[in-house]
Amino acid sequence: MIKSVKYTGPYREHCDDGSIRLEVEYMNGELDGPAIEHGYGDIFKGNYSRGLREGEWTRTYMFSNVTETQYYKDGNLIEPSSKVWGLLIKGFFAVAALSFASTV
Repeated sequence: MIKSVKYTGPYREHCDDGSIRLEVEYMNGELDGPAIEHGYGDIFKGNYSRGLREGEWTRTYMFSNVTETQYYKDGNLIEPSSKVWGLLIKGFFAVAALSFASTV
């Protein structure tokens, strides 16, 4: 009889350029523990419990230096952050206004 082995320990995934895209922990084949996801210049950090997002997750937008915080319970988003979108939109329009003013 072949016994199924479920992985326990750290896991890293890399991009084609060698940079780290994902750092997570597994316990008995399920995501369980701290996680860091890198993508498109952003960093998303939080924790998994029994394969589901749990507790506070933060996303730092590298090009705007804005951090968004979300809260999860049993994998469900319980408190979204809308503040970050307001800041990003304000920043976009401020840059657009400066660009327009410099062309006039």
